[in-house]
Amino acid sequence: MARTNPTRVGHRSTTKSRLHSIEETDVTKTSVSAPLPKQIDRYQIRGVLGTGGFGCVYKGFDADLKREVALKVPWPQNEWSEQHEAAFLEEAEKAAQLRHQNVVTIYDVRRCADHGVYIVMEYVAGESLAHHLKRLEGQPMDVAMTVRVVSQVASAMHAAHQRGLVHRDLKPSNILLDGQGNAHVADFGLALLEERQAAERGIVSGTVPYMSPEQVSGKSQFLDGRSDIWSLGVVLYRCLSGRLPFASGRSFEVIREEIIHREPKPPRQINDQIPWRLEEICLKCLSKAVSERYRTAKDVEDELTHWKKLTASARDPVSESGGSFSESIGPLERGRALTVSSVLLLLCIGIVWFAVAYKSPTGQPGSGDVKPPSDAIDSPLSPNANDVVAVAPENVAQKVLVVTRPPGARIVVYPVRKPYGFADGTRRVEAQKRSPATLQLSPGSYLVVAVLDDGRFHEVYRNVPATPDSMAPQSYAHLYWRNRADDSVEWPEIDIPPAGIADDMALFVGASAFRLGSSDHPEIPEHNRSVPAFHLDTHEVSWGQLLANENIQIPASLLHLEDRLPDPSLPLAGVWYHDAVSYAEKIGKRLPTEAEYEFAATAGGTQRFPWGDDASLLQQWPLGAVGTPDFDCVVAGRPVFGLYSNVAEWTSSWASAYPPRLDYLPGLPPRPEGMWIVRGAPYSVITGAPDPDQFSPGPRFRIGQHEKAIHPGLGFRCARSVRPRLEASDLERFVGK
Repeated sequence: MARTNPTRVGHRSTTKSRLHSIEETDVTKTSVSAPLPKQIDRYQIRGVLGTGGFGCVYKGFDADLKREVALKVPWPQNEWSEQHEAAFLEEAEKAAQLRHQNVVTIYDVRRCADHGVYIVMEYVAGESLAHHLKRLEGQPMDVAMTVRVVSQVASAMHAAHQRGLVHRDLKPSNILLDGQGNAHVADFGLALLEERQAAERGIVSGTVPYMSPEQVSGKSQFLDGRSDIWSLGVVLYRCLSGRLPFASGRSFEVIREEIIHREPKPPRQINDQIPWRLEEICLKCLSKAVSERYRTAKDVEDELTHWKKLTASARDPVSESGGSFSESIGPLERGRALTVSSVLLLLCIGIVWFAVAYKSPTGQPGSGDVKPPSDAIDSPLSPNANDVVAVAPENVAQKVLVVTRPPGARIVVYPVRKPYGFADGTRRVEAQKRSPATLQLSPGSYLVVAVLDDGRFHEVYRNVPATPDSMAPQSYAHLYWRNRADDSVEWPEIDIPPAGIADDMALFVGASAFRLGSSDHPEIPEHNRSVPAFHLDTHEVSWGQLLANENIQIPASLLHLEDRLPDPSLPLAGVWYHDAVSYAEKIGKRLPTEAEYEFAATAGGTQRFPWGDDASLLQQWPLGAVGTPDFDCVVAGRPVFGLYSNVAEWTSSWASAYPPRLDYLPGLPPRPEGMWIVRGAPYSVITGAPDPDQFSPGPRFRIGQHEKAIHPGLGFRCARSVRPRLEASDLERFVGK
């Protein structure tokens, strides 16, 4: 009996999507119930190569040109409407425009009385990638072969995208492997020219496990080449791990929800022999947000090519066959891997120091104090690029490409520097032209301000690596970079949000010299900070806000919850610092600084608590819905709830000593690696456990937490500058005692 492609749904039809099974059909060895024709026109039929939603693919022989061919013949004409036949012809026309060594070539489009319209195309002797994976019986494919195949497919897809063509059905059965193991992309049956996709709103087309979030949601008008990049990421995931990333074998609804809302399990958790860098490339392709994927398929090809060069330079025969991490990287990465134990040792030392510096014998939080460090910009050599205290020996300026969406933005950057983690206005750099623009920047972390002529803007953080060959430590946009072929660096695209993004936020006017800290506690001494005007969310970010935004994935730090998602009204608690930063950037905002938080929680320094001066209301608050308790409220045009109750909140401030106490605990580093300031609740609320010392009894006190701390009472809210910080005078800074 003929097998159709069961998950090809809604193809150019306004009828409801049909779904018979979620598993992809392997069409390499499929039989048909109808008698095999001996001849179609001048082509001798020698067998069946496969079947699909449109028809049957026969192996044929062209008697005139003496060559083997493949014929794609539709099912009997009585099952075809004129619209289907037109779609079939359109497929052939578009595919015939492509000329690429990794794309199956279309030779001709013909018509005959018995079979109607059919396509004559290149015959690729070999098998499909689907059949190859099936023979592996769930085991991973060879790493070297995986990289070669995926690189070639990426090259083919880039050629298609350059012509404005999106495949929309990229999967292993549409990737044919010849006798040498080279890949050839076939079946552009779902491809659409990008400019015509608006006419297909709401149509779900493709093979479900390989669909991008925007595709499985029926948002055809938003599809571009990055949807194919998602599908390529699924192919890469399956080759590396032997499994599909999302719920194979379950219903369409289950897979759809997972594709939209759930993060795939990191493939190294399935196969720990996968090289780290390949996992990073795979997961970047699978970013839920379109803007966080690779911009072009050529970028994917370049990344894989770069990795191959690094492994080849190691001259290690295991490096391309799925060995361990140290066996699968070049000399640069191996050196980095060998420092892991050193990093862990330093981290342990930092945590011990932090326990002393931030919880003093008096029971109050303190500030570790150090000699002022050198004037060099931080190096991002550690796994946490914002946290480095060492200076890279290769501290030389690099060429950095800055891209915004939409383009045409004015770009200003400030290095984020020791010892306090402030953006340094004295080293302000402005691009000479509008985005896309290039800058010469030294290694380190940067505050990037992007402003369009119509006033829309975004402020994000980005990093410059120590060397052009440095590997990006994580896939978060604010930590990630891409190494370009010309040894320059490209930052992830900056999506500038629409006007009105702060309309529902509270406005705080700030102060030129806000008194930060407490005169009663020497560990957090009073000093003045300039705090420019800022907007602040009226509530903590809730689960409901996260789940309502289809373009934002569930953060990696929350995947352990699996299907036990909390009530949507509850704060999004237990989240890592970098997940909070990433969420804020995606919605066009940022995290508040601790000075902004303290300014808001003390009503500009006029009261002890958000509700006034009544300390009797302090307690170990239970986790409740955002907005509770309702007495915890400051009014700034709008009521702002929960600034010292419910959950504590991440800020963007380093857990380093306050400026006046640089002589405190001399000789220690200014900040333990990976530590950030948390504000807004006692320590007992953060951990959900009683604290007899009642650590941090008020909103002026600071608590340091490691960026990967997961506590039931640790969440965040977002802030936004009232105006873009284009000049040094717009920055928060220490202004003396």
